[in-house]
Amino acid sequence: MKENLTKNWTNNLGMKLISLPLAFMIWLIIINIDDPTISRSYPNVAVELLNPDAIDTLGKVYEIAEGNTVTVTVTGRRSIVDKVRSSDLRVTADLKQMSAFNKIDVEASCEKFAYTDLSCSTRPKMLTVSLEDKVTKQFKINIETTGVVDENFYVGTLEASPKMIEISGAQSVVEQIADVRVIVPLNEETDDFRHGKLVPKGYDANGKEIDSSRLEFSDTSITVKVGVQDTKIIPIEVTTVGTPIIGYAVAAMNYDPSQIKVTGTEEALSKITSIPIEVDVTNARGIIEQEIVLTPYLPEGVSIVGSTNSIAVKVAIEQMDSRKMTFTTDNITRMNIPEGLEYSFAEQGN
Repeated sequence: MKENLTKNWTNNLGMKLISLPLAFMIWLIIINIDDPTISRSYPNVAVELLNPDAIDTLGKVYEIAEGNTVTVTVTGRRSIVDKVRSSDLRVTADLKQMSAFNKIDVEASCEKFAYTDLSCSTRPKMLTVSLEDKVTKQFKINIETTGVVDENFYVGTLEASPKMIEISGAQSVVEQIADVRVIVPLNEETDDFRHGKLVPKGYDANGKEIDSSRLEFSDTSITVKVGVQDTKIIPIEVTTVGTPIIGYAVAAMNYDPSQIKVTGTEEALSKITSIPIEVDVTNARGIIEQEIVLTPYLPEGVSIVGSTNSIAVKVAIEQMDSRKMTFTTDNITRMNIPEGLEYSFAEQGN
């Protein structure tokens, strides 16, 4: 029995050895016909940067000058490549491996199908890094508001916490920051309130927001306390003091505005009922025009609402005129004569 088996295996051994590679070639042909090797490109795949701390230790900040997205070409069996999605691809660049020319090799992989014979290549094959000195600068938090409080109230105080923050980043970017702001939304409030989780943003000298994606803020959340105060409409009362030059008198006086809105604490507002202003006409004649700032006339704790901070006054001082009139006693009306008394008109000479 054993001898028969050995004889069967050794019969036509040469033909059998030749048929094995032939069968393998036929299998490869069939596979390539049914499941050929293909390549497919996936554009705009983001590059993941590894070990960014390697740049921080140099006291530098980096920016990808070229190659922050790449086109990945995947090669493999069609049955596998057809299943690959852009989200399955991972493209990395290790900042530790940066060359003296600030170039880093880009590597692509598809871990989801790591068990297959897929191969991945990228275009470009390297990314270029721009390095710059890292600086840190302190900035005061400025506060802006949008919307309004109730029409009978006014925003009296705005207080940020913290009041200052540090911003770190590329020197060329940090030096563009002219001020740092947070924006507080108002919605018809009538009492003091706090607004938290406000995001600070940097702006240049022209008021344009600066991209903060590569900046580091010591505080990314700011709280603002808003003080809401009462308001009051106060009349302005303008009078003249002094005497014009002999023979002249005040003929007319006009001023605008005649009233103004003020704000302050309830106690401070209770102490003001009007704003008295005096215009000195001593030895004056003709037209007097003045613009009078109102602030010095306000009591402590009271301030003006809005941008109007002064009034315009115009005083007309004209020459007095005299006129001689003649009339008889018949033109005189007699009124309220006490009982028991008589009267008569005395004649006077010219």
